[in-house]
Amino acid sequence: MKCTTVRANLAGYMDDAISGSAQVRSRIQVREHLDSCADCREELERFRKLSALLSRVPRSLPPADLATRIRVAAAQSPDRQDAPSRFRRMRDRAEILLDNVFRPITLPVIERNRVTRQVGILLTIELSEGHLKHEATEKDRELTDAFITELYRLYGARAGANRVVDEKLLKTRLQATADRVLGQGVVHAVLIRQLVEQDR
Repeated sequence: MKCTTVRANLAGYMDDAISGSAQVRSRIQVREHLDSCADCREELERFRKLSALLSRVPRSLPPADLATRIRVAAAQSPDRQDAPSRFRRMRDRAEILLDNVFRPITLPVIERNRVTRQVGILLTIELSEGHLKHEATEKDRELTDAFITELYRLYGARAGANRVVDEKLLKTRLQATADRVLGQGVVHAVLIRQLVEQDR
């Protein structure tokens, strides 16, 4: 089994979500690969650490008036298409959103030549209408690497007294990175699902 295949299945492997008779064999192959591949074991350990960090984050509740705001926005939007077309568009956008949940990214923050804290972030990219998911998945590794590079730049620039990174600034920088890698206008929004910073 290749590293790319194993890494795509690590979250399910860690959560024991790989099940079924055909999947049991896949789980065994992942375990065998992990026994012989230090890089993939390290990636699994990153998943475990991020999972532990995220489990400590309190759950945020949506605003009490969210359902009302959604209904008002839906009522005010122009009715440009018939119901089946609108349903297909909503389903496609939901599929794009679900298919583009990125792997958790964890990175150490280095200040004065030592690791002072660890950052965990879970991102989703929402593609603009008319763009297909393959446009993002073809460059998944390149985009993830570019996000990690940008996160290192951002956290390196914020070292010292003002250590906490503004989420709005973070989204702006990651959106610019997505535009640079995938092309202007392909990504409608970079959504930060979770952001955890922990001192070491």
